[in-house]
Amino acid sequence: MFRKALPRVYELIDLIKDRSAPTAYFQDFDNSLRLEPLKKQVWLAREAELDKLDEDAWDCLKKEARFWARPHPKRGWEQLVSVLNQARAYLYLQSIGCSTVRFIPRSEKKTPDLEGDLNGRTVLCEVKTINISDTEANARCSGAGRPITGSLEDGFFRKLRSHWENAEAT
Repeated sequence: MFRKALPRVYELIDLIKDRSAPTAYFQDFDNSLRLEPLKKQVWLAREAELDKLDEDAWDCLKKEARFWARPHPKRGWEQLVSVLNQARAYLYLQSIGCSTVRFIPRSEKKTPDLEGDLNGRTVLCEVKTINISDTEANARCSGAGRPITGSLEDGFFRKLRSHWENAEAT
């Protein structure tokens, strides 16, 4: 029903072998878009981002998304959404004037996600998505109550510092 309006999203859907499986991300996708206008709006916006990727970038992103096209037992679809967010970083690098923006293939050693050229200098980009904590993931799985805070916990800042230090070291 929406394949024509969302061709790249449907390419992702086509990567899933069994779309009727209870864990399938895009299960009953057409119907949910028809019944939920906000969901349709979100996926149309995501399609617009994906459509701006060149073919090589799209192929790289699809390959990475295929790896995460199944849910994590506690975290659900966080990683798939994080991978799709890399398209935003790609577009950001282009928007600041980078040329030859490309995804860096996954390797055994830690590498950034993207690179580009800005006025003869190489620009590297590591995409980070702030996901829920282990405590929150466990609480969601168990249905347990938990306190709500209005500030970020120390664990967030330790994680941020660790990622920053790793980026500086590579």
